[in-house]
Amino acid sequence: MLAAYGLSGTPLDGVDGRFPTEVALETVDAVDDIVCEMENGERWFIQAKRSVNDASLRSTFREWAAQPLGAQDTLVLALRTVEVKSPGQCGC
Repeated sequence: MLAAYGLSGTPLDGVDGRFPTEVALETVDAVDDIVCEMENGERWFIQAKRSVNDASLRSTFREWAAQPLGAQDTLVLALRTVEVKSPGQCGC
């Protein structure tokens, strides 16, 4: 979807008219699923998950902590589904 917005020069909804100029998959970055660069130089480091549980969320946080960021960069967690458990169910 990011590539479609970028190819058409269409601004993304909810981000002040910015549109993607580059989309890279499986990069060498710590957050390596998708890196999307906007026309203003901002980069989105996107961690994509089909679902999130305690272990995958901890893994995502470790990758985020290892990712060097510029002043305009953003960390994103893109989800298909979210599994919510009460504290007693997740072993917390």
